[in-house]
Amino acid sequence: MQLPPEIHDEILRYLDRQDTAVYRLVSRSFAIAGTPPLFERLHFRTSLESLQRLAHISQRECGRHVKHLLWNTTGAEFEARAFLEGLRTRELKYILGRPAPAPAPPTHTDEQSSPSLGVSVLAAIFSGFPTLKTLHVLTSRTSPSAYGNDGWAHRLSLDPDATPDPWPPAWKATRGCPRCRGLCQAVESTGLYEMHAGTLAAHAAGRPLTALRVEHLTLCAAPAGGVVQGFELALAHVTSLELVLGMRKRNVGRIQRLLGAMPHLRALRLWLNSASWWADVDHDAPLPNLADVFPARDGLPALRELEVHQFDVAQDFLEEFLLRRAGTLRVLRMHRMRLWPRGSWLALFAALKGRLGALEVVWLCGEFGGEIGQGVGTGWNMDEDGGREMERWLLER
Repeated sequence: MQLPPEIHDEILRYLDRQDTAVYRLVSRSFAIAGTPPLFERLHFRTSLESLQRLAHISQRECGRHVKHLLWNTTGAEFEARAFLEGLRTRELKYILGRPAPAPAPPTHTDEQSSPSLGVSVLAAIFSGFPTLKTLHVLTSRTSPSAYGNDGWAHRLSLDPDATPDPWPPAWKATRGCPRCRGLCQAVESTGLYEMHAGTLAAHAAGRPLTALRVEHLTLCAAPAGGVVQGFELALAHVTSLELVLGMRKRNVGRIQRLLGAMPHLRALRLWLNSASWWADVDHDAPLPNLADVFPARDGLPALRELEVHQFDVAQDFLEEFLLRRAGTLRVLRMHRMRLWPRGSWLALFAALKGRLGALEVVWLCGEFGGEIGQGVGTGWNMDEDGGREMERWLLER
């Protein structure tokens, strides 16, 4: 059983002599049968203690059972980029239990210098997880306007009488805020650094990811440039991608470049975080268009399952897209999709009726206009009788 020896000793103190042998047998059985599911999914935070525990597991036999990692940055005290890149020798030895690894070669990104030291530290930890397959990055919900052009989050004091903040964001990210003494808002992350560093580290450790999930990935304004060097190569084995996005329409091309690096992608889920989107734009402005997301007409040849939420899509593009992938795509899930600039769902699926092969179209519940009564519009409420009637009509091929 994966418990400290002192806990075992404490339990044995309260057992009768005849029960001791049974307890030891049960403990051994639990260690054999219970360890794999116990260590299959681990989550960690951006802190010395959390990374040290993760490194400790990677150096033990139980590390071979780790398949899924959750990097949780919500409510974090430190920004991951500043924290990992600013680790000192003493802190590295505390985390890894040995001298620091050699930094990864310097690269460049359109947000910041490459996560060289962070990648090296994470790669040293991930190397102890031979069955690692999935990385899930969880960040707080935030708006694209919460970040400057340098990628740093704007940290606003909760003290209404506070003077303007004289401390640089990078300094505060590693040392905390000496003025407000905890009154600052928790550090918010765009998720970009964590996505880059985690994916590159897994690739460097010889554990290429097959599934990547980033919740509330914020694509903020940044100087022109490419993605992190080596990042595209690290994505080559990804077969499942799930992104909850907070971005402006002008940043949608960056998702296109990301998808273009995944030739074996089979399952794609794209959610547009409406809370972050509508916080910065006019409600009547067009949403990011699905046509701008896909890398090319023949991109993502292995795609089998697609789920999209809160995007605009042109009727002609969607019709051509579905017909082109009728032989490969198996499931299409849509929620709060809008035909832009105009179109009719009835006319679209009437034209596709009987031509989609084995494709399953799933309409998730949402608030829409009444298209059945009008014959035109942008959608419908599937909870109503008319919505269910339309669903049956659309899916009868």
